[in-house]
Amino acid sequence: MLRLATCAFFDSPNDPIPDQWQKALPMAWDNTEIMMNAMFPDDDGLSKYHNWAIDQIMDGNGTINVCMRWNSDAILDEETRKNISIQHVKQYQQWLEWLPGWDNFPFKEVKFNVIAWAIANDSQLIGNRDDFHVYTEFKDDNGIVACDPGCSRHLNRDGDYSSCGRGAENRFHQYFLVDKSWGEYNMGAASGEGINVSEYGWDTVGSKLGNWSILVHESGHTFGLRDYINDMSNETSICSISWLPPNLTEQMVMEPTDQGAHIPKITRFEGWFVRYLWSRFSRIRGWQEDGTTFPPTPECPPGSFE
Repeated sequence: MLRLATCAFFDSPNDPIPDQWQKALPMAWDNTEIMMNAMFPDDDGLSKYHNWAIDQIMDGNGTINVCMRWNSDAILDEETRKNISIQHVKQYQQWLEWLPGWDNFPFKEVKFNVIAWAIANDSQLIGNRDDFHVYTEFKDDNGIVACDPGCSRHLNRDGDYSSCGRGAENRFHQYFLVDKSWGEYNMGAASGEGINVSEYGWDTVGSKLGNWSILVHESGHTFGLRDYINDMSNETSICSISWLPPNLTEQMVMEPTDQGAHIPKITRFEGWFVRYLWSRFSRIRGWQEDGTTFPPTPECPPGSFE
């Protein structure tokens, strides 16, 4: 089980929300909620979806269970498995380090537990496998190796894991997929369900164990953060896909450019937004109750995000 190291490069959890973002943070919530509901009307949206990273942390009592997936023709040895897990945790750390000590967040650290590896052929996985299960029999809708769908929290958000072959204690909150399907691009995609990164990106960037900007970006999506499209229009209405939070002082990790994010470190605003997400989710989910209420989400004209 991997733990997050500590880092001093973030604002103290005892600090109040900076004045310049007192209004920007609720606006960012509203913009994200409205956009998700408009663009994905059949999904749950920001507030009603219950498997964002913060939900996973609470469900796992401070531990995120991960299904690792290896969609590659290469051998998967112990060192590669270890280094993939190290990178996964390292890039997540940039987001998670903002939470301990903030607004009654109940954990001093967040842990990651690899419960299984999914791989096409058992013979590809070499070395010790005592600490995790190996799946070869499941595939997702795209034909890519997967862990037991009965154990997926994303797919079983009602909490019924009766179809999980290894029992509810072996449920996984998210997956981490190294995927050859991207070809020769350092690319990725993510949601609360999990993270998908290209095998090429792993080979050329991630395996070096330095900064991996695309993974920092994709990790942000698992908290519910959207892609921010900066088209230089200076859009001020939250009813627009071009809206950016006001009073930013630097480019955000969540601004995708050049076929993927290239900023290696999250900004202060993004750190504060993760804190705001905890403050808001913890109250609307009932994890803490202090009488704090939030205004209803504004309505936008039809077609605002087309």
